Amino acid sequence: MGSLRGIEFIEIICSDVEASARWYGEQLGFTSIDGAPPDSRWLDAGNTALRLATATPEAQAGGWEPDDIQRGIRHLGFKVADVDAHAERLRNAGVDFAVDPKDATGGVRITFFSDPDGNRLELVQGALEYHRTFSPEIAARERAALPEPGDPPRFDHVAVTVADLEASLRLYRDELDFDVVGQLAFEDARGFLITYLKSGPTGLELFSWDAPTRENPAASGAERLGFAAIGIGVGADAPMTVLEPDGVALALIAAR
Repeated sequence: MGSLRGIEFIEIICSDVEASARWYGEQLGFTSIDGAPPDSRWLDAGNTALRLATATPEAQAGGWEPDDIQRGIRHLGFKVADVDAHAERLRNAGVDFAVDPKDATGGVRITFFSDPDGNRLELVQGALEYHRTFSPEIAARERAALPEPGDPPRFDHVAVTVADLEASLRLYRDELDFDVVGQLAFEDARGFLITYLKSGPTGLELFSWDAPTRENPAASGAERLGFAAIGIGVGADAPMTVLEPDGVALALIAAR
């Protein structure tokens, strides 16, 4: 199909678009993109955009659970040069953290916190050291393109728990031209594996398990607060299409 730019945007359904836009601007330094319709705001998150959309009165609670064995979008990840410095600044601004800064599997330093609607966000410092590397060239580019001190957070990846890793690879790798970069295997009795994919500067983390995964509430099709869609840029002649793997809406759009 010929992906040209990878992930163009992440759509988030918000209880208060203006409040969320202010929060992302003040806390993460994301700037507004002109020309958004009145019911949404577009923010430049570095490498991709966030589309903050107004929830309708019929919108339901997201149903997101903290256990990553639940299918669907788990979090958005942003690269920074110094996780601890950003975490201290955010904590001073009143942001609550789900996971304090820590060294993590893969040689990176990470922290997790939430936006005003409870959507999980991650800051990542450093380049991953994969347990199994499929593309040394892309891994080398990742190491060479780390943020500089003082840079604002920039979008790095969206994490998605999937029911069938091979089926998801057929979609993202074979149909949408994402490259498989590497994998990390975790010490978890349920058999937790992360497979990392890249298209241009944007990445996907596919979470898979040996144990059965739990249903994504978004699979019902009802509007819900929270992460709503991943917009993926494909060839200019591609139709506007939405797919639903594991309850995640994929908006296939003409790449800019």
